[in-house]
Amino acid sequence: MKKGYEYCDMGWVLEDNVLVIRLVEMMGSTPSKTYTIFEKEIG
Repeated sequence: MKKGYEYCDMGWVLEDNVLVIRLVEMMGSTPSKTYTIFEKEIG
């Protein structure tokens, strides 16, 4: 923000990626979407 930036895209951040989520929170931002990966055996 000091350099005039108003937007930053952090890409796809999984809900269990605590370190990146904390980084976003430290910058005063909030996530716009939450992604979850589910696994199911096929067959």
